[in-house]
Amino acid sequence: MPSLDQLQAGQRGRVQAVRASGSLEQRLLEMGLLEGELIEVIGFAPLGDPMEIRLRDYRLSLRRQEASFIIVSLDNDRELASDGGALDRFRASKGQDNITADPTRPGERLTTDPHKG
Repeated sequence: MPSLDQLQAGQRGRVQAVRASGSLEQRLLEMGLLEGELIEVIGFAPLGDPMEIRLRDYRLSLRRQEASFIIVSLDNDRELASDGGALDRFRASKGQDNITADPTRPGERLTTDPHKG
């Protein structure tokens, strides 16, 4: 089975084991990287490290070295564990994959990006 650092952006998997020890193991477990949790690789920093993953209803950045201790099984299921990808599905249904918060309109939480078609 691959480790988390071997997944590409957009790939999903389930945590099978955390192979770290000591304080690193404790920290990873406290962050919610528990056996059976569904995770998705969101992307990587410009130089490739750290990586960003989606876990439950939050995003988490990990160094690739830390991610190498997390053993995963690939998951082809398109649904995410907790939010079910609701925002992504909403954006896709509206043809608006460019929804952003507009800081000039404090009362309006989400708008489409005026700079994109």
